[in-house]
Amino acid sequence: MLAGEYKLALATFQENIDRGGPVATPVLCYSAAAHAGLGHPVEAAEYAARLRTEFPGFSIAGWNHLELIRDPVVRDRLVELMCAAGVP
Repeated sequence: MLAGEYKLALATFQENIDRGGPVATPVLCYSAAAHAGLGHPVEAAEYAARLRTEFPGFSIAGWNHLELIRDPVVRDRLVELMCAAGVP
């Protein structure tokens, strides 16, 4: 996902979901961002809506997971895509 491989990332996230893996904030955020990066606004908005429903207190500003991304250009792009998707 962070390398711009949006389709591959989405396939990996979906595989995790299909296997019954946990659907935590990273999966929903990255899926929303990947769809936004691919120019799929409807799908991006669906993941953002699911995030708001399942994790109502979530916000990008308070997401400490972003601190793990050391490259500010990559981090800023991820935030830009999440915002475009409607992630709060």
